[in-house]
Amino acid sequence: MAGVNLTISGTKEVEETLNKFEKTVKDANSTNKELGSILVKQASALAPERTGNLRKSIKYEATDSQVVIYAGNERVAYAPIIEYGWQAGNREGKRFISRAVNDNMKTIVQKYDDLVNDSIKKYDLD
Repeated sequence: MAGVNLTISGTKEVEETLNKFEKTVKDANSTNKELGSILVKQASALAPERTGNLRKSIKYEATDSQVVIYAGNERVAYAPIIEYGWQAGNREGKRFISRAVNDNMKTIVQKYDDLVNDSIKKYDLD
């Protein structure tokens, strides 16, 4: 029975490129922080203001791979009801976080596009 020989070349280059992409993901942390700041500012402006506690509770957490915008804390447990509404209580959601994201979608896409293009140049990926 004849054997099969398989030769794979270029694995070192693939590994080097993947390592460069890993650096790009780490570079995303600063972009995520920048976007988090933009979104929190707008969501706070869009949130209803009775006492100001809801607006003050809007924060973000940024990592290398994502940015999460959230509202509420122990004193502002009602934040999800204000954002999403409450069917049983016949309350319509205000969607202040959702609207902030939608209103800034062009900026969000542009920031990530810039990140990718800058990384391609920075890490010589083209």
